Amino acid sequence: MKHRHLTDAAGYSLPAVDDILDRGDASAWAGLAGEIERAPFGPVADRVLRICAAHEMYGTSALWQSFVELIRTEAANSRAS
Repeated sequence: MKHRHLTDAAGYSLPAVDDILDRGDASAWAGLAGEIERAPFGPVADRVLRICAAHEMYGTSALWQSFVELIRTEAANSRAS
């Protein structure tokens, strides 16, 4: 699924993240999840949290907030080890 407002392959703008979370399919979500796993404290993860806080999407917002928090916790724990 092609999403609006994508600036480049790795540059998920706020409108693109909102579009993916709200209307994306499994493939689009997998790409976003992969970017968050690659950089849990990066700008894309921050954008996901920002969008989820500003745009309540039934089920989706809570799921993605939990996912980002889980990935960040895992990353912090692996750094501490």
